[in-house]
Amino acid sequence: MTFPQYRKYSNSKVFFKINSDSNWSEIQIIGNRYQYRNFIATIHPDRMFVLDLIACRLGILQASADEFENLYKSNQLQHVS
Repeated sequence: MTFPQYRKYSNSKVFFKINSDSNWSEIQIIGNRYQYRNFIATIHPDRMFVLDLIACRLGILQASADEFENLYKSNQLQHVS
């Protein structure tokens, strides 16, 4: 598998950039705010979540790089740790 891979929830309110099998970035749209987080899968449930993202399970759809990158470049993006 090649990375990055891009996914989103079916409601298009959360977008994911899967950087590796143990790292992903996430943009959540909450009202008119966009929150950005980076995650490292260090525990088993997080690793399973990455596999679900990759496999497009649980209401997860493929997204395009443009969708994620356009949100990332938005001036409304807040980085959250």
